[in-house]
Amino acid sequence: MESKSFDYLNFANDDAIKRLLEQNDKVVFSSKIFKHNHMNWRQERVLLITTKYLYNLKDKSEKRKIHLEKISAVTKSLSSSEFIIHVKTEYDYRYDSTRRDEIIQILKENYLKLYSRNMPIYGIEESKLDNYVNHENRPYRPPKEEFRLPDDSPEISNKALPDLTKGELIYTRNNEDVKIDSFEIIQEVKRLYNESEYLVKMKDKEETLTLRVIEKIALLDTSTITADHITKQIDSSCPFLLQPELVYKTENALYILFKPVIETNLATLLQKEKRMNERKASFFALQIAIALTHLHSKTIAYKRLRTENIILSKDNYILLNNFDSFNFLSPDNVSEYTSALAKESNTILKYLPPEYYWNKGITLASDWWALGITLYELLIGVTPFHYPDSYSYEPAITSKDPTFPTLLKDHILLTDSSIDLITELLKRDSSQRLSRSVTDQPFFNKWTVKEVMEKKANLDYVFLNDTDPITILYQVSSKEKTCTSSNTK
Repeated sequence: MESKSFDYLNFANDDAIKRLLEQNDKVVFSSKIFKHNHMNWRQERVLLITTKYLYNLKDKSEKRKIHLEKISAVTKSLSSSEFIIHVKTEYDYRYDSTRRDEIIQILKENYLKLYSRNMPIYGIEESKLDNYVNHENRPYRPPKEEFRLPDDSPEISNKALPDLTKGELIYTRNNEDVKIDSFEIIQEVKRLYNESEYLVKMKDKEETLTLRVIEKIALLDTSTITADHITKQIDSSCPFLLQPELVYKTENALYILFKPVIETNLATLLQKEKRMNERKASFFALQIAIALTHLHSKTIAYKRLRTENIILSKDNYILLNNFDSFNFLSPDNVSEYTSALAKESNTILKYLPPEYYWNKGITLASDWWALGITLYELLIGVTPFHYPDSYSYEPAITSKDPTFPTLLKDHILLTDSSIDLITELLKRDSSQRLSRSVTDQPFFNKWTVKEVMEKKANLDYVFLNDTDPITILYQVSSKEKTCTSSNTK
């Protein structure tokens, strides 16, 4: 039986459209559609989906072409036929069509082929979606997970895990001989590229843990990872670095278990706070600087510092999780892996240093650049090189200096010590970038490193309470020792 055709305009046989398409590209869907621009004007357009691209056409003239790999999610109204196609690193499309469900199904099938998982679909009760679309004049905002439709969430079960009977336990914190198949999956927490996280429960106990799965890819052969690779990363002497409970590997993946706790991250906190005063920002930045100094003393670069990766506990102290693909990659593959991640999450691009764009690789100095970006974001509310599309990041990061708001114009007061520290951290020449004695800088004089490392510093402020949105993340061991540092102010 012949499958149904979605080529309602018969573009597959149209000579003008054939000239528009690339070689070996084929028409999948074509139809007239209504598009809403950023001024809320309703415009008649033609939507063309091929095996490679999504085209926005006016008559048969191309207005915009998007590679299907850049489509990250769809938001649809639950009370009208409006929907939004979310585009990574670019502005979105807001459409209205009675053929919406067919379009979404085609995009979902393509997403599944590309990433081996379901495309996120979000549902909004409102009939008009103008408040949820990212356009040229509005900074990028990812859809909120609270709007994700349950029926469109990836189906998670123990079948998602491969056969682990031939695997190898390469590290256990308590010297227990535990196999990964002793756990059952409760729910998926998140996915990004070759990594995924789950809440799991031991079958013979009530204990719940977080499982991070790092899948084998061309850039990373997880089967070559040894106990030495793991123990090099493990050091319980720093309270701001997460420690695993168990590490297990098979031929195709690495499995790392952590103790979970109900926490959030700095990105979520910043969304609530908008921006922070210097006392709060310095408190978090100092903890990050201590953790980076500790990693760098072992010649380990963190490589992925950004607010969404900084775990925040209810005592207002941070945690960095150093156990992901980055620290098992060869140096030659770090930049290529970063580029692959950036295709799934454009937030990464805002924190990358000039040396990444100059193809000089990511080094220890790159972490200090990312700290400068993060500190600016905490104080101002946006990153210093913030643009609505990703194409502007590279020229700005590689050629422009950060600009700072003023009290008179922007009603934001920054001290010389904060501006000086950010300026030194954001030196484009990595050899000139501040990378030594960072914790000694005047900006951190509000705290002593000793009291922060011992978790005796007090903000006198409760960021998290029982009514705040929270994310299941990790619990650091209560048996931690004091983090060593050359600075003991």
